[in-house]
Amino acid sequence: MPVFYVFLLIFSFFGTGNIASINTFDPLSIYCFMTVLNPATMGPMMILKLLCPMAMVGTGYAAIHRICAAHVNTTASRASVNTIQENKIHTTVLLVIANFLAVHFFLMLRDEGSWLDIGSSISHYVIAMAIGLASLLLALAGGWMMGSSTAVHIGRPEGLGKFD
Repeated sequence: MPVFYVFLLIFSFFGTGNIASINTFDPLSIYCFMTVLNPATMGPMMILKLLCPMAMVGTGYAAIHRICAAHVNTTASRASVNTIQENKIHTTVLLVIANFLAVHFFLMLRDEGSWLDIGSSISHYVIAMAIGLASLLLALAGGWMMGSSTAVHIGRPEGLGKFD
């Protein structure tokens, strides 16, 4: 599950279509909302465009954790201990994957060539370093956006059948 979460997080970041580097943005996607060039307004709109898919991925990850925890609570007697251990394992695997990705981009850093190549390699390394922290923060934010209710129904809700 952490592998899919990291994949979806990277896909939601780079899949928006206008990021080649941290310092290059294409404001073409904002022109449908504003036709006058206004960087002070376009910047937050582009950041919101980037954060929406990542917030959806974080909320989905938190929902999967909540459903798995509810399923464990209905089937096991020591569910809270199992849920905490499972969350720790998923977090550890998530951070290990993010660190492997960061080491990969660290080994691909360039210190010679054009300024674009050097800047792109540094940007990719910074993004890879931020994925670990961002994924944890997005999962926490997704859990916060879902609310604090622990009532998760698995299967048929009670009281809705003909013969109850």
